[in-house]
Amino acid sequence: MRKPRASFAELLSRAHAVLLKDLEQVEQAMHSPTTRTSARFAAQLRRVQRHLREHFRFEERDGYLSAVRKREPQLDREINRLLQEHRQLAQALNALIEQADHSPEGAPAEQVRAWVAQVRLHESRENALVEDVFNRDLIAAD
Repeated sequence: MRKPRASFAELLSRAHAVLLKDLEQVEQAMHSPTTRTSARFAAQLRRVQRHLREHFRFEERDGYLSAVRKREPQLDREINRLLQEHRQLAQALNALIEQADHSPEGAPAEQVRAWVAQVRLHESRENALVEDVFNRDLIAAD
């Protein structure tokens, strides 16, 4: 007997949960001074990179940001800004991975912490936007 296929919302929720878990693990790893210079930490950052790409893919390609744009076209600039942040966050993570791989000092703790904070802030703004749009639809339906 086959398992039922997960819905888009379930897949997005899983991707979001995995990303949040990754961010927590990175934050925990930053408490150890030797962690940032280890190959294991670089591998951890690469895992975050894979999960970040997957998470952004769910949001971008016919994802819920597309649904928001369709429902509220006047939010186009805000949506484009969030999508631009996806590229900036991905590029910043690439740079951290490069440092973790090639610098004897590893990834700078302050930069890693700042990047994690940026991702959390981005996700918070994105979630607020989506919730606002979909809650307006629910209120209008009542």
